[in-house]
Amino acid sequence: MATFFDSEAYTSVVKDYRNYIKQFVTFREQGTYTFIDDGKLTLAGQRTSTVAELITSLGATNQTEDKILNLMLGKDKSTLVV
Repeated sequence: MATFFDSEAYTSVVKDYRNYIKQFVTFREQGTYTFIDDGKLTLAGQRTSTVAELITSLGATNQTEDKILNLMLGKDKSTLVV
């Protein structure tokens, strides 16, 4: 980051920022999620972060089994789990 903030591209933009920016507001980060780790989908990447949190908080480990994963990702269309 330090290299970016010291770069000519950045400094040339921010020198006139008052001419273009009236207000700048930041928002508190509510959550950070990893969707791909080491080239593989995480549970959040497979199901969305909300569903992954629900599965984890409920301890629904049956939802992480390969047969369910294959069904969710469309790899196994022969089995319907109800």
